[in-house]
Amino acid sequence: MTVATVLLLAQLGTAEEAPPFKNLKQAKAAVKEFRAATLKRLDRGRLLIPEVFLEADAKSREALGAWWGKRFEEALATYDQAWARYSQCLGLAEKQHASLTALREKRPPELRIAFKQRKAVHFALEWLAKHQDPLGRWDCVGFMKHDPNDDRCDGGGLPAYDVGVTALVLLTFLEAGYTDRNNHYALEVYRGLQWLRAQQDNNGLFGPDKTHFFFYNHAIATLALAKAFALTKDKRFEPCMKRATALILKARSPGRGGWRYEIGGDEVDTSMTTWCVRALTAARDAGVAIDTSAAEKGSRRWLDSMTLADGRVGYQYKGNLARPERKERFPEDRSRAMTAAGTVLRLALDGKKHDKALVLRSLDRCLERPPNWSSDGSIDMYYWYYGTLAVRIDKKRARKWKTPLHKALLGRQHRKGACAGSWDPVGVWGVEGGRVYATATLALALIHAG
Repeated sequence: MTVATVLLLAQLGTAEEAPPFKNLKQAKAAVKEFRAATLKRLDRGRLLIPEVFLEADAKSREALGAWWGKRFEEALATYDQAWARYSQCLGLAEKQHASLTALREKRPPELRIAFKQRKAVHFALEWLAKHQDPLGRWDCVGFMKHDPNDDRCDGGGLPAYDVGVTALVLLTFLEAGYTDRNNHYALEVYRGLQWLRAQQDNNGLFGPDKTHFFFYNHAIATLALAKAFALTKDKRFEPCMKRATALILKARSPGRGGWRYEIGGDEVDTSMTTWCVRALTAARDAGVAIDTSAAEKGSRRWLDSMTLADGRVGYQYKGNLARPERKERFPEDRSRAMTAAGTVLRLALDGKKHDKALVLRSLDRCLERPPNWSSDGSIDMYYWYYGTLAVRIDKKRARKWKTPLHKALLGRQHRKGACAGSWDPVGVWGVEGGRVYATATLALALIHAG
């Protein structure tokens, strides 16, 4: 049986079992082409990528490993298993398509955003949707593969942050309330959520632990899935949420109260602690049964130890900011990122019982450094996002923040070509996250600024 014949059978929907491959070379080529044809049909039909597709991919990798290890019979048998799983994908995808309806029906009300800002958010969502991989990931470094050859975006980030950046993009779609009137982003969201779930290992961790900052990926992925779980009540998310939150609780520094990059280490920082508390709070509010009392008590103790009387909040000690390697290009005095994040952390911990006077002092420190798209080192998209989340607590200060934010962002969003709808990753953390990170983060800022 030739590869062409096999593919023809697949197109006709009659390839339920693996064909009698003559050798490993033929098996590898046939499975590869069958996968590509199946993925193309799923994408063309705008169908969900079923989990069995990801299982088939895993079998393909196992088969290749067995081949390299000269376990030829095992490799051939595993290619058969991969084929069998790929052949189930179309039928399962059509059955799962109904789950998109549930997401559409339960979406939150559309956020109230002024026309120009709403248009900019739509534009950003369109760009993000166009640059998603069919399996659901947003590729930090290679997203431009979706562009025409003669008009490709630049601004790639680092592949180690695909999980965290994909989660940020999902937060953007979720918190926008699907502002697109045709609501066709439900497919992109569910594909992204499925991909995120597939990145969780047996210990509950989302993504690899090979980089220094790997726990950012985990915390942001947990937050995104918690938001989705709250919205959809899709029970498929609950087991992975329980494992993810259990790992966050385990990772907290028992002596110092908060979190940093390693699990259960002695170091803590305000940024990582804020993301972890937000993830735990969102999961708890979504209905995941977790006890956050000790984590909240420890985080509050850490935050108080980092807060100066004038409201400024430090990163690892009072008065410092998280810019350890780029202080010449991005001076610390151009940003109040940790003050903004610390304020969001305080509001998450204390709710309506927060120290109002202290929070207002912190907001005033942020307003001393409003958003400013300038080459003097002021561009800090992380800060602008967290600053926007923080100032919402006070209408007067929120208005003062929103004007420079809109001025900084609306004139800098690309309007033409492959980059249309995105922002250049020229801020302090743009090297890591790239254009996808920049676009998601700034769209989130606009969404929450109103």
